[in-house]
Amino acid sequence: MLQYISPIHLFEHCGIESSQLPQTDVSRIKKIVMAEFALSPNGFITVDKNEYSKDFVLQELDDPDFNERLTHHLTVWNNAGINGFLLYHHIEMIGAARREWGNLADNQYFVDFISPYFTFSFNKFMGYTIKQQSFRNASRLIDFLIFINPVDYDDAFKSSRIFLQENISILKNLNAESYKSRLRELTPWRDSDWHLFVDKLPDDFYTYKVQLAEILINLTVEVYKKDTQLALDISSNLIGLNGLPTEFANLIKNNHKVFKTSHNGQADENKGCMTVRLIFFILIALSTIVRTCA
Repeated sequence: MLQYISPIHLFEHCGIESSQLPQTDVSRIKKIVMAEFALSPNGFITVDKNEYSKDFVLQELDDPDFNERLTHHLTVWNNAGINGFLLYHHIEMIGAARREWGNLADNQYFVDFISPYFTFSFNKFMGYTIKQQSFRNASRLIDFLIFINPVDYDDAFKSSRIFLQENISILKNLNAESYKSRLRELTPWRDSDWHLFVDKLPDDFYTYKVQLAEILINLTVEVYKKDTQLALDISSNLIGLNGLPTEFANLIKNNHKVFKTSHNGQADENKGCMTVRLIFFILIALSTIVRTCA
């Protein structure tokens, strides 16, 4: 997992056009760049907030596979979307980006090159997306695993794993007596599409998925008599989870019917009470009018 720094940006800063790089001998590139470093008082060159060290550049230029790496760096440089994601860890239009970048994943050599860098940005952006409780976008981001080799999955989903571990720990301690004082911590599980995100996580997360489902099943059963709406909101996401053990899936389905029926019954009861109160107030008003006229 590495922060991406594009050497192309530095080369252009030194007067070497990106379009000329494939035809420029590496020794000439090194000579021009080292001359630029010689003018730097602190041994670093900063280009648009990106700081380059001499060691970093020499390591890149002296790499036996420099020409192949240069090809991949140019691919990134010529794709503003990927370049921006690797540098700043953000994607504006996730769906559009997936369509625009998808064909690049067909080149396994490019995927092998970009995977450690993409992993870093993927984990950063996933953490931000989860923090914003934008789980629909988090689920879409998982489509970009085509740019990450399986060996890097653990690092790519580090922020996802931390989120699930922390929230499972919180939810374990909630019950019918304590939930009211901690409603804010329940917000992600009642007001978002978290099931879309959890469903698309890699197989390594299946244990978390089952554990989360079990905790939320128990919690909804505990609170539904006190807060039917909360139980129904959480259950509405639970019922969207796929691939759970059969007994869990059946339990969620049956509970959801109960919560829905109970909620609808309360709504009808409240509607009836309001109608009675309205008739009562109308009768009082009519009685007052009659007395006034008399």
